[in-house]
Amino acid sequence: MTLRKKIALMLLILTPLVTGLVVLVRFEKRRQPATTVNSAPKATPANTAHEMASLEVELKKNPTHPPILLRMAELKRDKGDLQEALQLLRKAAEADDSNIEAKLELGKALFEAGDSDGAIAATKSILDKDPQHVDALYNLGAIYGNIGAAPTAREYFQRAAAAGPTTESGRNAAAALNVLNQAGTNPHAAAVH
Repeated sequence: MTLRKKIALMLLILTPLVTGLVVLVRFEKRRQPATTVNSAPKATPANTAHEMASLEVELKKNPTHPPILLRMAELKRDKGDLQEALQLLRKAAEADDSNIEAKLELGKALFEAGDSDGAIAATKSILDKDPQHVDALYNLGAIYGNIGAAPTAREYFQRAAAAGPTTESGRNAAAALNVLNQAGTNPHAAAVH
């Protein structure tokens, strides 16, 4: 097996793991200050370009492989190309309707792009299959909180805190509920950052 094939195989194996870890913290990282230290070194533009080229080669072999699409979308988002990232995320979500990571990321990217309605629809589609999905519940609370819909944000945060009180999203939901309760009737003070 050539070195190039070995690298491609390693990417295929490691991409779902890395994507899964990134998905868990991505929304909070974009909305609030980081609470954990990322021990991985920052990717240099040359490494990112090389990784993107490798992913594009792999995508040609399997055009609907969600882990490749998710990683490419992440690289595009990091580079500031949100529209291209959205296309990749839509493709990943359509390729596998049961891929929750793709739907979570699509919802987050849609919100970043200013499409709150699209973000809500993408995230709610997760709840159609799993009404207690703590990350989707938390993300919906954060979206509604950020658009100033405090009562609806409160509802989703309560559901998230109840669905996963020991998970990061459950704990974040409980903390957001405290912010909402302290904000009283001022919905803008309750927005999750």
